Amino acid sequence: MTIQPAVGPVGGKHFNSFSQNAHHALIHNQSVVGDPQNQPSAYTQVSRVFQGQLIVTTYPLWYGVIQPPAPFSAERGNRLYLPIRIQGNGQKVRLANLQVIVESNDAMEVLNYQGSFSSSAYNRHRVGIDYGPDGKRDTSDDVIYDNNQPGGIAVDEIVYTGLGLAVQANDVRTAVGKRESELNKLMASLLGTQSSYQIKATYKLLDDDDTTVLATASSTVKVTPQPSFVQIGPVPESPWPLFVGAGAGLGLILLVAGTRQMIRRHRHRLLSMTPLPDEELV
Repeated sequence: MTIQPAVGPVGGKHFNSFSQNAHHALIHNQSVVGDPQNQPSAYTQVSRVFQGQLIVTTYPLWYGVIQPPAPFSAERGNRLYLPIRIQGNGQKVRLANLQVIVESNDAMEVLNYQGSFSSSAYNRHRVGIDYGPDGKRDTSDDVIYDNNQPGGIAVDEIVYTGLGLAVQANDVRTAVGKRESELNKLMASLLGTQSSYQIKATYKLLDDDDTTVLATASSTVKVTPQPSFVQIGPVPESPWPLFVGAGAGLGLILLVAGTRQMIRRHRHRLLSMTPLPDEELV
């Protein structure tokens, strides 16, 4: 079992492309797929994130930055995903026998979670692969399960985009001018008196007896405060960017190719765990 955490988009076409990139990274053992500076769908393996990368909103947001520039301007925040690849290595495995445990020491204790895939189905984000009679991957007799087939079907390999973790902002009634302050309040509450916190995810694959553990894998991601500046889009060549400071609370002005883009620290309000798009809670 291999876990490769990554930050990705919340939904829509960019999430579907991100999911494909995550699967490619798992299968080919790559840490980066795509161009993170120019593609919301790019995959980058992480062991550390900042708080703005765990926020989901109803308005344009990327990495905690409100009203991000194109091509991120249509995004509604991010989730920390926990992509996993399970190989049976000669033994059949089932999606229905998979469990996940998330342990977080955030100050609000809201990111802890435990669930089972016992009633989940294979789909395009949770792909089951039967190697067929020849027992070899990527040959003509492979059978792919990615269209709502029961998770109890035994396969040789499972590739899953992973559980998505995020802080869901209850921002429907929040006035536009107050969004930044509400983000700051929520982020401060998540950190509390800590300088950082950790999220540890563990997947367990059980035998059909629901007792014997066939395999287990864990990964820990450190969450740090939102930085005062977040680079969104390509890094300009010298002499750009030009940063103009205006005091601690006024943020930074980024001037790129004649365009002024206000980049500030952004955080959020009420929260909850969120499932992957088009999926049931697991």
